[in-house]
Formats: sequence, C-alpha cells, structure tokens
Amino acid sequence: MPRLTDTRHRMLRTAASLMRRQGYAATGWRQVVAESATPWGSQAHHFPGGKEQLAAEAVALAGAGYERMLRGVLAGRHPAEAVAWWTEAAAVGLQQAAHAAPVLRQAGAATL
Repeated sequence: MPRLTDTRHRMLRTAASLMRRQGYAATGWRQVVAESATPWGSQAHHFPGGKEQLAAEAVALAGAGYERMLRGVLAGRHPAEAVAWWTEAAAVGLQQAAHAAPVLRQAGAATL
C-alpha cells in the first residue's frame, strides 16, 4: 500500500508563496525543497515536468484559494459591496507583503 504524505502539497504551497514574493525566475528547486522541508528526490517524483509543472500547479492551487475567498466574499453581499471589500483586502495584502514581487510593488504604487 502506498504511503500517504503531504509532501506534494507542501511543495506546491511553498512554491506558490515564493513565486508570489520573488517571482518565477528567482524561485529555485533548492529553495522550494528547503522551505517546504521535503526530501530532495520529491521534486523529481512529484513534478517530472520540472519547474514549469511546479509553477503551473502552484498557480492553479493559489487561484483555487482566491476563488474560494471571492465566492465567500460574494455570498450574501451586494456585488458593489463585495468589490469594495475585495479591493480593500487586496490593498492591505499588498501593503503587508514586505517582500512582494517588484511588479506588484510597482502596480501598487501606481494605483495608490
């Protein structure tokens, strides 16, 4: 019977966080493995398509999380109220991200 672990999911969560903070190019396998506290061989086992596969799945995982949050915000609210709440929450999130990707920092500065 195969052993069930959360290794793959930890690697995806870690990669999503790192790519959000520092971008795709600056995120390497060694950092993902170290910060997710997973064995080195897991990267080849779980992501045979390489960094491109990891990034695509990490973005999909993060997107699914944002979709759940957005659905929660829209539930029981007028759409205009939901958009205002979401915009404020996004602004606060960007301000709190001290290590946000440079593109996000520039986008935030241009809109403030």
